[in-house]
Parts: sequence; C-alpha cells; structure tokens
Amino acid sequence: MNWDAIGALGELVGAIAVVATLIYLGRQMRHASEESARNQSELSRTRYDALNRELARSAAAWGATPEITDVMFRGFAGTANLTQQEMFRFYAGLQRFFRSMESLFVYSTEGGVQGWGVENWRNGMIDFMTFPGLREYWQDRQHWYSDAFRREVDALTSDASSVMAEAYDARAKQEADGGSTGQPTG
Repeated sequence: MNWDAIGALGELVGAIAVVATLIYLGRQMRHASEESARNQSELSRTRYDALNRELARSAAAWGATPEITDVMFRGFAGTANLTQQEMFRFYAGLQRFFRSMESLFVYSTEGGVQGWGVENWRNGMIDFMTFPGLREYWQDRQHWYSDAFRREVDALTSDASSVMAEAYDARAKQEADGGSTGQPTG
C-alpha cells in the first residue's frame, strides 16, 4: 500500500467518523429539544394550574362567611344595593378576581394558555360580566388594569349575553318573594 492509498483510507475513515458524529449530535439535539419541550409544557401546565388555583381561591373567598356571601351576592345584582362599607368589600373581592383573570390573560398572550384554556377563561369572563355589579366595578376600576386586558374585557363584554344575569335576577326575585330557591332545606 502506498502513501496515497493510506491517505485516501484515512480520509474515508475521517469522513465516516464525521458522519457518525453528526448523526450522534443530531440525535442528541433532537432528544434535548424533546426534553426541553416536555419541560416547557410541564412548566406551562404548572403555571396555568397555579393561576387557576388563585382564581378559585378568590372565588372561594366570596363564600367564606355568610356576611361576605351576602355582600357579594347583592353586589352582583348592582352596587346600589350596598352600603359604602359593603361596596368596599365587594370591590376588594372583585379586585382579586380580576387580577387573577388578568394574569390568565397575560399568560395566554405569552402562549402559556392555548386552545380550550383560552376559551374557558374567556367564557368565564363573559358570564361574569353579565352581572350588573361586575359591569359597575369594571366601569369604576378598569383603569387599574393593563390596556390590553381592558380591551379584551371590553370586547368580551360587548359580546356577552344576559342569559346568566337574567337567571340570577329571577332567582333573587324568587327569594325576595319568599319562593323556593331550589336549595335543600334543613
């Protein structure tokens, strides 16, 4: 074997080694990319779950005591039904709720909430914004929130139907008239 043949053989072995290395690196990069996507998905799910827990806590606080429940219930029907102290409580409860909704909105604009998650929070906001008291709060306090969130809520509010509010009003009227609320008794 002459030196040219040995050199050619060395180049062939080197080329094979480079191809094998590139294949190995490609597989490693794909694996790392898949792992990164899984981690990102898990982080995204964790953050979404945390935001939903905060939203649930703010709503649960509305039923923490009979007094707060009464204030929130009457406030949903409109702030004219509330004393100044009750209106303060009502607005404080809504502020926490709206901050949680704004966090979900921001997270969705960052791509963290997609598909059904976006649809769920939008539908929830539409339902809540059918209540007169929430619309009054929004008119009074929307300046506390980001421009983008205000635009989104305003767009959703303009699309909102009043079906839920009408059902709520009918139930409140029924209770005021002494009728059954459909709740089990003692």
